[in-house]
Amino acid sequence: TILMNIIVTITMMVHLKKAKSIPLMQSEQTNFVSAAFAQAQQAFTNVEKSSDSGRYATVDIGGVLNGIREPFAAYELGFQQPLNTENNEHYIYSIIRHSSGQWIGSKTLVSIYTKDNPHHDFGTAITYTRKYAAKALLGIADKDTDGN
Repeated sequence: TILMNIIVTITMMVHLKKAKSIPLMQSEQTNFVSAAFAQAQQAFTNVEKSSDSGRYATVDIGGVLNGIREPFAAYELGFQQPLNTENNEHYIYSIIRHSSGQWIGSKTLVSIYTKDNPHHDFGTAITYTRKYAAKALLGIADKDTDGN
C-alpha cells in the first residue's frame, strides 16, 4: 500500500503541473446576481462533516448544497454543476444563476486516477470535483480533514 500511495502522489503531482488556470466566467452584466449572492451568502453557515470514515472527516456535496438551498431560494438564485467534455478532458461547470438571467460560474478540470474500477473512479472524481468547486465558488468553509 505504501508503493500505491507513492504512485498516486506522483501521478497527482504530474497532473497538477498540467492543470490549466481557468478564469471566472460570467454573464455580460452581473449587478443583480452579485447583489443577490452577497445577500444569500450572509445566511450561509460553515458546513459540518457529514461522514466519518474513521480516518477522515468529510463534508459531502449534499451537505454543501443543503447549506445554500434556502438562502438561494430567498434571493432568486439557483446553482447547477453540469459535466462537460472538451478535447478528451472532463470539466465541472459550477454556475450561480439569478432569476434575471445573469450568472457567475467557474470551470474545474476533473482529475481522474484510475486504479481498479474506471467507472467508480470516474464517479468519485466527479463527486470530489463538484464538492471542492462548489465550496470555492460559493465561499463555503468546512471542517474537512481529508485534504491532508
